Amino acid sequence: MGLVSNSINKRKLKPGDHIYCYRTLHLYSHHGIYVGDNMVIHYQQTYDDNDDDDDDDDDDDCCEVCGFNRKKHRGVIKTCLDCFLNGHHRVFRFEYQVSPAHFFAKRSGTCSVAPRDPPNVVIQRATEENNNNKFGQYDLMKNNCESFATYCMTGKRSSEQASSVQTTAKVVYKSLANKPISVENLAKTAVEAYCARKLKKLEHIQQHQKTK
Repeated sequence: MGLVSNSINKRKLKPGDHIYCYRTLHLYSHHGIYVGDNMVIHYQQTYDDNDDDDDDDDDDDCCEVCGFNRKKHRGVIKTCLDCFLNGHHRVFRFEYQVSPAHFFAKRSGTCSVAPRDPPNVVIQRATEENNNNKFGQYDLMKNNCESFATYCMTGKRSSEQASSVQTTAKVVYKSLANKPISVENLAKTAVEAYCARKLKKLEHIQQHQKTK
């Protein structure tokens, strides 16, 4: 754990940890709450374009360890760690109450300057949401897996990962809407997007300091 990587050995995970793993070439991460006994409560899409398709072989797709079925189980779910990782081998632990400098330097969706609640409170929130499955409709930008995990940890929904994507999209649209696509313009846009994300982090730090 540290400035370079939040990677953690699976054997060192503790109940109440906010964990995540990267998907699709490290472009985004999937988040959840480790609740012990190799189990994770996490939140995934509440719908799918193929939900109405009949499939007689659905039962054959169930995990032998936890019974999870990707075609049937949606919303807030409890699965084994392997199903959470979905074929990926490395697990990372989200850090809380890090210094402003640490938060500023790290990639979005890996840490927070906010304090976390005690593990028993975190697990209780996650378990209640898993039992009720009323966390709401999944929304990539407003109500996603990171939103769920941060809610369990702090009582507030937040997704730095989604905020970063929205900030980048706004800069790209504004920069390239009326400009020809060229290597030079793409390079300038990349720099502008990077700076915009860092400014957003500074705003987040300032807001947190005001609420202390």
